[in-house]
Amino acid sequence: SIDMNPGKSGLTVAFVDRQFRYFVGLEPIAVAALPAGLPAFWKTLDATNASADSNWHIIYLAFEAGLASLDLPAPASFGLPLAAIWRSLPSQLPEQPPKFPNAIWKPTTNYMAYQKAFARVQQGIGDGEVYQLNLTLRARAMGAGWTAKTYQDLAPNAAVLLTPELSLWSASPECGIAVDGHGAIGTYPIKGTATAEQGAQSLLRNRKEHAEHSMVVDMCRNDLGRLCLPGSIETQPFMAPVSLSYAVHLESRVTGRLRPATSWSDILGALLPMASISGTPKRQACKLIADVESEPRGPYTGVLGWIAPDGSAYFSLLIRTAWQDAAGELWYGSGGGIVADSDCDREYKEILLKLRALGHAEPS
Repeated sequence: SIDMNPGKSGLTVAFVDRQFRYFVGLEPIAVAALPAGLPAFWKTLDATNASADSNWHIIYLAFEAGLASLDLPAPASFGLPLAAIWRSLPSQLPEQPPKFPNAIWKPTTNYMAYQKAFARVQQGIGDGEVYQLNLTLRARAMGAGWTAKTYQDLAPNAAVLLTPELSLWSASPECGIAVDGHGAIGTYPIKGTATAEQGAQSLLRNRKEHAEHSMVVDMCRNDLGRLCLPGSIETQPFMAPVSLSYAVHLESRVTGRLRPATSWSDILGALLPMASISGTPKRQACKLIADVESEPRGPYTGVLGWIAPDGSAYFSLLIRTAWQDAAGELWYGSGGGIVADSDCDREYKEILLKLRALGHAEPS
């Protein structure tokens, strides 16, 4: 076995974003372990980023932390914090960057259980309860080592966080939120999946993938509409292919200009949970997710990012993500969007495909 928790002494975070960002010596400012701590967390976040200091702030929010903004229960999960803020300064990239797990993942939801959850979602779609929903499952590591690939090689929005509070490794292809510090904000949803062998053209010709992607883009525009100046929201490009070693996706970029005096609690409260990992309409989709998914999501489909002193910011959406629970067990999350004409067998195979980001699947 190997020590999958170097964070007890490492205190590091690294991102692949527009540049490779690397931070060491993280100092905790606020940690919300339970839902009752979230209001104080939001106040600290806004106060911290309103102060004129030279520090950068690293922000983590679990999926369940975003539920509070929808007036839904935000249960604690995996014995880990719901939200945290650390203070740090960028550092030089080390000669040996943080490693990522390479594991055999065993889904905790077998195909029969997935079929049952899938059928309930399809019923909800048929009844008009939801129009689209991101149905996910968790997997446990049956054996793990380290991949030879570094975080720069894995995905365009990969991230690693190693702290006493939380250790996670994300091979995410999706940028959740980007802010330029001059009033511009963007969210870059990814929806639509094909194997690398099938290629991008198979997605661009697929009506189901078009419908699913369009619904998510519409929800992103709606979410940004709560924050941005009227008439400023644009979508460009729309459904551009993103190629990974094992899969191809479609990405759109939805951007706008923030209203003056918009706070970070406003931004994260409007956008979380992110559109591409929840459903339409968002609140009802999240209620249904709580009913049909057998385990909490925790870090998976949450966000991890930085806010710079000049107000610019970047948040990776934590998909294709492994993390350690409080007992040291290694977990992974995987899922996909369900619409009216989704096929259960194809969707389950897509979930197994996405396990290849940090290893491979052992079907249960």
